[in-house]
Amino acid sequence: VGVHGSKTLPLRGEKADYWEGGVRVPAFVTGGFTEGALATAGVSPYSNTDMVHITDLHTTILNVAGYKPESTAEAKPLDGVSHLSQWIAGGSSVDGVEAARSEMLVNINSALFGGSGAIHVGDYKMIVNPEPSESRIYAKTRKALVAKQGILDQEDFQQILTYVHAEVLGTATKYIFNIAKNEFETEDDDCTDAEACSNLYDNEDFADVREMMEEKWGQWKLEAAPSTFMWADDGPLADPALFGGMWDSWRDGDNTPKAQYFGMSVLDADKFEGMTAMLHHSTDLAVSMGSAMALTGGSGSFGMMAVALTVFGAAIGMVSYRAGKRSGGSSTYESLA
Repeated sequence: VGVHGSKTLPLRGEKADYWEGGVRVPAFVTGGFTEGALATAGVSPYSNTDMVHITDLHTTILNVAGYKPESTAEAKPLDGVSHLSQWIAGGSSVDGVEAARSEMLVNINSALFGGSGAIHVGDYKMIVNPEPSESRIYAKTRKALVAKQGILDQEDFQQILTYVHAEVLGTATKYIFNIAKNEFETEDDDCTDAEACSNLYDNEDFADVREMMEEKWGQWKLEAAPSTFMWADDGPLADPALFGGMWDSWRDGDNTPKAQYFGMSVLDADKFEGMTAMLHHSTDLAVSMGSAMALTGGSGSFGMMAVALTVFGAAIGMVSYRAGKRSGGSSTYESLA
């Protein structure tokens, strides 16, 4: 059993990975309408391997219900596509039936979490950092943010994330598989057909596939909404030690945290967007740091990151907590740092 209590053998990987074992799930469609529609079309129950995104279920159900978007809804179209007509016809394995979806964005993480992700285009799947370790990136970054008191500026925060990414992810890894031929994403190269048993990313015979996948990746990356994640986690404030040993609310009556990361509060929206944009271009430093850590036998500890920061002369301004206003007055709580 894996870290998340899940295994999807014989698929590779587990929950939270971008391997097929982390993103592919079984599902079934049944019910009176389904049985009647299939019978009317002369189709017996069958298994379907067409790509379906979770957002497609919403759109397909709306289609079953007879929903038709009005002109006023065109400004905000549905994210998914309907599979109703294809499913009733027997799926794309039937001659003359085209799959409702030929490409799919699994996910592209923001620069804050290393830009990992996966996409499908036709039979091909490209993965960047298949084991993205978002929880480790979050935990290590948060640990750095609360380590010392001080004011955090844009450059400091970018530097923290760069080193965390280098430590957690190391050198970015990229894969391209033909999922139709190699659904288990094997890399043993022990077959006559490279598409059936290997990672095709660095195979020059598939350079055109790599170019096409990279172009699609870049397109979807540009279309992604800017990240609004600000590490504004006030969970640690739920500490009785801050309230005289008593359990108490750590948020005001208007749901405002009584304290927050001071450093993050000085990063206004424009600065934050600028910082995330710069992070997209910091991969060379992260890769070189990841390689250096590998060569020196780095254990991946947070202490190593601190040493590296010191060596590079980084004056990291960590954050402290700033007391917020309470209803009817204000009060100052001791720092958690």
